[in-house]
Amino acid sequence: DIQGIISKLDYFVETGIDVLLLTPFYRTSFVDFGYDISNHIEVDPVFGTMSDVEELIAKAKEKGLKIVIDFVPNHTSHNHEWFTKSENNERGFEDFYVWHDGVATINYGRPMHPNYWVSEYGGFSWKWSTKREAYYYHKFAEEQPELNLRENRVVLELNKILEFWLDKGVDGFRVDAVSELFEDPAYLNNPDKKQDLPYTYELIEKWRKLLDDYA
Repeated sequence: DIQGIISKLDYFVETGIDVLLLTPFYRTSFVDFGYDISNHIEVDPVFGTMSDVEELIAKAKEKGLKIVIDFVPNHTSHNHEWFTKSENNERGFEDFYVWHDGVATINYGRPMHPNYWVSEYGGFSWKWSTKREAYYYHKFAEEQPELNLRENRVVLELNKILEFWLDKGVDGFRVDAVSELFEDPAYLNNPDKKQDLPYTYELIEKWRKLLDDYA
């Protein structure tokens, strides 16, 4: 937990370590080791409190250590407030995630998933929502719906998260699943373009500028 890290700071200094990378300590359902985030600016009680994180950052700086944290912009938990609102088609959140109505078919009671993209955890990357009557895309677990980073409001919310943690004093970010941030909007099976698309580099450039401007 966070206090456990604080207790080892002198050890890190003595060992010659000068940067600590913290994996997700945010509010989570623990489907994927904390990478299914349900609130990006709350600390999960398993790890401690926000005061603990603030203490860690302050004491690390006193000892000349930098703190880098995981930034997870590709997806959230299905328990995130954003997804709840998006699944319910709440105004302003309709396009927060990658939704698809599916492909019409006469053989099933509902449309087929739009393509045959496969999840990292097995099975198709599309999950049917009975509430919205549409599929949402998930590159990883089905409890980790993909954010729609083509939606400007989503990027603005993620920018706020970066600024929140910069205000807390963190020194940098590791961008999780960075190669997976965008998918081909045509949803083609072959080639299945869903990695390292040009939009990814454009977005990273914007985040680089955000950090430079902040500094």
